[in-house]
Amino acid sequence: AGLNGKKATTVGEAAYEGLSEVFKAQKELEKVLKNQWGKDANTREVETQWGKRKEFYNGTIRGLENRPITVPNGKDVVVYQCQADEAVMMQRANIAAVEELNRRGIDFVQVCFYHDEITVEVAPEDAEEVKEVLEWSISEGHGFVLPIPQIGEGEIGMNWLEVH
Repeated sequence: AGLNGKKATTVGEAAYEGLSEVFKAQKELEKVLKNQWGKDANTREVETQWGKRKEFYNGTIRGLENRPITVPNGKDVVVYQCQADEAVMMQRANIAAVEELNRRGIDFVQVCFYHDEITVEVAPEDAEEVKEVLEWSISEGHGFVLPIPQIGEGEIGMNWLEVH
């Protein structure tokens, strides 16, 4: 069982078209990013079973902070943009959270900084205030004004399992 060859391609194309209708904004973003990517992408001639063709590679797009992001293949521009922007936002959110917790004089130890998570250990009496600071840092502390709200949901627990 399974799909292969033309049938798999047909199913994949149908799914892609269906998602394109559902995610029109994503499709428009992809169009804008691919255009940006293609302006400075390198080109090379490659040999295929159907003959030679021109291939584009290693174009750049701009991240939230305007730094260039090199993307090897144009089909990946949306993924690279989202991952790069999330990394920058979370780094800034982490800095904002640490600065705010220090400003408030809260004793804490950061035990995790992950692509979408900041975990700290604090005294139980400070937990609710720290949760509010961490949620704020992810929703607003990164300093970017975005058309899509960023939401951080804090959890309080005594171990990793209780906060996941």
